[in-house]
Amino acid sequence: MVEEALIEPAEVQIAGRPDVLKEIDKITIPAEALENTEISSRTEVGIDVTPYLPENTKLVDESQKNIAVTISVSEGGSRRIHIPVSSIIPRELEEGLKVSFDSEQIELAFTGSEENLKKLDASKINVYIDMKDYNTPGKYQVVPVVEGYGDCQYKGEKINITVEKKSKKQEAEMIRQVVTIKNPTGLHLSPAGLLCKTAMQFECKITFQAKNSTGNAKSVLSILGACVKSGDEVEFIFEGEDEEAAAREIIEMIESGLGE
Repeated sequence: MVEEALIEPAEVQIAGRPDVLKEIDKITIPAEALENTEISSRTEVGIDVTPYLPENTKLVDESQKNIAVTISVSEGGSRRIHIPVSSIIPRELEEGLKVSFDSEQIELAFTGSEENLKKLDASKINVYIDMKDYNTPGKYQVVPVVEGYGDCQYKGEKINITVEKKSKKQEAEMIRQVVTIKNPTGLHLSPAGLLCKTAMQFECKITFQAKNSTGNAKSVLSILGACVKSGDEVEFIFEGEDEEAAAREIIEMIESGLGE
């Protein structure tokens, strides 16, 4: 897997007719240029760019025809994980707006070593969208912000979202409930894991607000990141078809101490 490719010099000057030059912003060197090169963890290759110059152009300085390409590679692979859209939190979304998606789940792409890829756990991955630039109704392409993928690399890919105004009916149907956390040490790993596992059994979106921040109840990382302590008040918001059942079970579980 290629981690990095450095080219020196990064730019060369070419000459040609003005109508030809205005259409050119890069020189493409095909992969075939490296086909006879044995690639190791870090390989430096010299390439003559002359054969790859766009038609009807030439180098201004012939001394620039040889470029140095340094390639760094690592052993590894890739993995894709599906995340339900009900687990995605739109942060800094203005009151009265809602976000919808093209499908019921999105696909996140990761690269890394086989060992690190095996460690990826969907329940520990936190996904949110920074909405500060998308608070006007409309359709947008955005790259989700992802946390909790360990030593892997996240390949940020755009997804489609639609921002709309909530109807009065939708506002009324949403369930909001404030609960006080009774666990002596707050929502540490064990109760956070139980809360997340329970929340993931429901299709509805389940978010919470604590200490002026919004979190995702279907993400262990999001729950732990809220640093909720014993005695803190947390507001849970349930939105979706099975919101009543979700609210009933989760609130009862919290009030009973989340297994502690």
